[in-house]
Amino acid sequence: MKSVVTFHPFTGESICQLAIEFPAMPEAQYARGDTVMQVWVVDHMENPTWNNQPRKRMRLDTTTFPTWQVEQGWTQRFATLECKETMSFMVELSSTRDGDVAFWNKLMGKQGAPPIGWRMLHGC
Repeated sequence: MKSVVTFHPFTGESICQLAIEFPAMPEAQYARGDTVMQVWVVDHMENPTWNNQPRKRMRLDTTTFPTWQVEQGWTQRFATLECKETMSFMVELSSTRDGDVAFWNKLMGKQGAPPIGWRMLHGC
């Protein structure tokens, strides 16, 4: 699986850091097996597709989704970068390993629900 995320950081910020955040889930487990996620800095494209993917510039980081019980939520921060006007990243789940990401977002749309997903942190 691959996905591209793009951010337009606030003007004037010098340091940016990509992060993924999941709150504690009722089932308390996010993945099974050895599920590795690679994050790449890529050239920005308006409409990337499977057959027309952005060019990878550098691998930002690699992480493994937690397979243990996570009661407090899970946040993964990646390497810091110099902020640009537009910042795009490709996320790939490793297909060479035995595992999958498996959770249901039962919190979506609920009043006061904690943040979930990708964020761009500034001034780190």
